[in-house]
Amino acid sequence: MAAVVARERTRSGGTEQGAGAWMVLNQPTLYVVLTIGGVANATVFAGLSRYAARMSGPMFWAAAAACTALAFGSAFVPIADWRVSSIVFNVPFAIGPVLLFAGLQRFYGNEPHDRLVQGLIAAAVVSTVAFTYLWPNTATRIATLSAVMVVGYAGGSIAAWREPRGPGRIVARLVALTFFANGIATAGRATFIALAPIQYAFATPELEGLNSVAWVMNLLVAAVSAPLLVLAVAIRLFASLQAEKRRAEASETQFREFANSAAVGIFVTDVDGRCTYANPRCAEIAGTADGAMLGMGWQTVFLPEDLPSVIAAWREAVHGEGETVYTFRVRRPTGEIRWLRSRPVVLPSSDNHRNRFLATVEDITEQRDSYERIRELAQRLETVREDERRSVAYTLHEGVAQDLVAATLDLNRLRAQVGGSAEISDAADAVARAIDKCIRDLRDLTNSLRPGTLAHLPLETAISQYVRQFAERSGLDIRMSDGTPLPKLNDAVRLVFFRALQEGLTNVARHARAGHVTVSLAAEPARLALTIDDDGVGITEQDRNKPHALGLLAIQERFAALGGGLEIRRRGPCGTSLSVFLPWPSG
Repeated sequence: MAAVVARERTRSGGTEQGAGAWMVLNQPTLYVVLTIGGVANATVFAGLSRYAARMSGPMFWAAAAACTALAFGSAFVPIADWRVSSIVFNVPFAIGPVLLFAGLQRFYGNEPHDRLVQGLIAAAVVSTVAFTYLWPNTATRIATLSAVMVVGYAGGSIAAWREPRGPGRIVARLVALTFFANGIATAGRATFIALAPIQYAFATPELEGLNSVAWVMNLLVAAVSAPLLVLAVAIRLFASLQAEKRRAEASETQFREFANSAAVGIFVTDVDGRCTYANPRCAEIAGTADGAMLGMGWQTVFLPEDLPSVIAAWREAVHGEGETVYTFRVRRPTGEIRWLRSRPVVLPSSDNHRNRFLATVEDITEQRDSYERIRELAQRLETVREDERRSVAYTLHEGVAQDLVAATLDLNRLRAQVGGSAEISDAADAVARAIDKCIRDLRDLTNSLRPGTLAHLPLETAISQYVRQFAERSGLDIRMSDGTPLPKLNDAVRLVFFRALQEGLTNVARHARAGHVTVSLAAEPARLALTIDDDGVGITEQDRNKPHALGLLAIQERFAALGGGLEIRRRGPCGTSLSVFLPWPSG
């Protein structure tokens, strides 16, 4: 960096005389030095700005280089007013070391005192303007600006010298030495100016010689320190990249150690769907050799009919959409079919639209087989229960009910034999009423065990009659919406819909605290659906997961066994809608 005294003007005998360090150079050499210095600092500014976003410090150095380039460039501008010329040239030169000091402090892990930095910049600006316009004393201005620069050079030198042991320590200390030498030269000039009783500082050859030495030292900082600072940034970046690489390698090693010993398959793809990693468990599950799933090989293990849904699920997962768990099938080389459950995790990239994909893979074939066996067992249990209900209903209807009717006949015959005894007649009437009540209760019980209406009435008629009877017993306002006539249905289908109606209305009466209920049996385009809507308190997930809430679970399993399902959802702030459905069955 050039001396702060460049392009200074002094007054002698009413005329301005050009003086300063530039007088030791001839005109062509002067412009060569200015051009090289300006271009070099502009280059340093551009280079350091490139790293300003990646680490703290270089932006301050870039700003210092810009200040120096600005000062050099101002020498080529023909400014008539020596005051403006002095301000444009000297203020950037004084601010430059302050910015270097702040940048070095930040770069080497220290926090500069913001008020000190702001105060030094203010001192450079105020002293230049004040001593130029208010008290045009060149020596005082030079001393003040030199003091500002000495503080900046000294602080920067200390910060760079304290660089800890490492690959950048030698470069940092070289930077510190250049700053130290420049600070010594600038301090010597300021001391000489402060002590020399010279009215016009630039009238003495001694001071001009000292200015020349200081200018050379300033230029040394621009010629040596700036490349060293760039080298320091490069070393720091290289060390940071090496550390990140080591951390990444260590992390990848830990991941592979974990993945290789994991009990589940771990599968990773890049943004284009190519498998970049599959742990040994993946190959074991798919029955393939290690490495066979890499690239696009993973697509070959899935069943052809499942592959489109697998690819669609992968795309949904990469974009952060869709479900959190997917189930697919793979075919092993032996021809064996295995069921897999996959849980995807999105690994975001810098481009949010091109995410990577990681998934855990579990073989759930045995679980599905066990579930299917449990479902078959539950279905057999329901069949046994229905058989038992039918048997009990038949016994009650053909046995107990017939006996009660016979008892009624015997009671009437006994009443006729005893004649007109009032006491016996009253007792016989009481017994007859009790027998009639037992017959009614027995009929309701028999109808609950095995609805007789299903045997000879269409499903919609049987449901309508049951709804009317249940409304009378429970006091609920139940409406049966009209539906289109249904084709003839087999006994199994008619029975599961009727049982679903019984369970649904019973739950409404017991738990919903509803006032109005609507029941509909609809022939939809692809399915037959029964829906029960109420205006009660609404069912919650906790209600459905209660340990003793087995009624709806049994209905769900019975419909699932026939290819249908059960749906339960809340209707706004209150109310519940329960739907059971089956694909269109054959009659």
